[in-house]
Amino acid sequence: MDRKFYARKALEDTLIPIRPGSDTAPFWNRCATRFIFAPAFRFKKLDGAVKYRFTVTDRLENVYTFEADTPYAPLSPVWKDVVPGPAAVTAEGFDQAENSLGESGRFQFYRNAPFNACYPPKVREYRECAEKAYRYLFDLPSIRHWKTGEPDWSYELNCYPSKMQASIICGMLRYADLRPEIREEALEIAEKCADRLIAKAIPSGEPLEYLPLTYEGEYRSAKRLSGTIMMIYPAEVGSAMIKLAEAAKKSAYLDYARKIAEQYRRLQQPNGSWHLVLRIDSGAPLNENVFSEPTVILDFLKELAAATGSGEWDETIARSIPYLREMCRTFDWAGQFEDTELSTEPYSNLSKHMACDVIFFLLKNFPGDPEIIRAAREVKRFVEDQFIVWEQPGWIGTSALYTDDRLQNGKWGWYDTWHVPTALEQYRFYCPVDASMAKLIRYFLFMYDLDGDKLDLAKARVLGDSVTQFQEDSGFISTIFMGKPADWRDCTWINCMYASAQAMNLLAQYDNIQL
Repeated sequence: MDRKFYARKALEDTLIPIRPGSDTAPFWNRCATRFIFAPAFRFKKLDGAVKYRFTVTDRLENVYTFEADTPYAPLSPVWKDVVPGPAAVTAEGFDQAENSLGESGRFQFYRNAPFNACYPPKVREYRECAEKAYRYLFDLPSIRHWKTGEPDWSYELNCYPSKMQASIICGMLRYADLRPEIREEALEIAEKCADRLIAKAIPSGEPLEYLPLTYEGEYRSAKRLSGTIMMIYPAEVGSAMIKLAEAAKKSAYLDYARKIAEQYRRLQQPNGSWHLVLRIDSGAPLNENVFSEPTVILDFLKELAAATGSGEWDETIARSIPYLREMCRTFDWAGQFEDTELSTEPYSNLSKHMACDVIFFLLKNFPGDPEIIRAAREVKRFVEDQFIVWEQPGWIGTSALYTDDRLQNGKWGWYDTWHVPTALEQYRFYCPVDASMAKLIRYFLFMYDLDGDKLDLAKARVLGDSVTQFQEDSGFISTIFMGKPADWRDCTWINCMYASAQAMNLLAQYDNIQL
């Protein structure tokens, strides 16, 4: 691989702003604090101003200036020269006579290092990484405990039954495909998880009958929200039930998936989405939050239609499509998680998961649609800009393009304990998470398949290489990419490790492509 070629190509790309705001376009980055691509800020217009002078100061106190007609011009003219690290920008307005009209705005931010192509190599093959992770999870005491038919409550995250048990079902089925000799035991674990989800579901006759529980017990946020259902997770359970019905040849699981789907059809709102959190006792919404991107529901309904050969869910799916297209227009990719406080303020908690999933769904179902393809390319740059940390200057990556001795000064900035390259989850948990890396590996591969741009494949491989470096020989992949993997063993999200294993298996399918 020509590392300098890819590094230069990536750097040039960072000069192009991502969906910059204006008088008519929303500023999606109003709550953003870090940027890889040249940003534009929502500074105010000054009466009588005919131009604005921008002054950018980087962490080495280099000062760069340029002029523009508007106060929200992108920083592209100087962006290539701004040293990665903490930086600040001010904009000052001037009238026709060159008189200063005062400050239009100022902002402090973090200029994050762009992709450099010069990173440590993988320490094991991607497929081996995936198989080790699957084996680790298969042997995990809290998962093997499911043979009893009950959760191991020493694993606190069992307080999120739909999320965790659905991931175990899917993980067991995938591992059984890789290792047929353990198929019987894996199916036993999967069926025990499924049977308990069904047994604990909301009883028949109640407003939300048959929906599986989002929360159980008193750990974490389960105690506070135990009387509610977050509508993301029944769909995950339904999808797992469809897969299990096929693998185990048991129609009862497919019948239960149908019951979940019926509730989604009944509860769909006129805008095509769903209320995010519902009260179990009344079926009423807990608050005004709407499901920000319902693709998990739509994917589930698509799977159910394929499994049953029925078109009865087509109308429900079709009603959601305008909602998804509107998300591509607003760029408000609001993160929504069962353990995070919710917000209705636009752009306040962006997450890459929502952006990627909407594009996955739309392009899968509307291939060739130019509007969606354009959105897919914007999302690719958005998720890298806001949620990938490629390196710390001073680290090995600086050897490709950054040769200034002043950059080679060890650790500094936000990332002292992070294992980089890495990917962050959401603004409200702006931390490196393995499932976030998995999602972006998948998205870069998706875009490589779409456009054939090998820079996308290179980025996917760099993230995958980072996963192999942080994985322990036992197969354990830490959920949090900070410190040492063992530091986070007690708060491992098994659904995240399954996502990592799945992504690494997918990445292995691209091994024979030369960069």
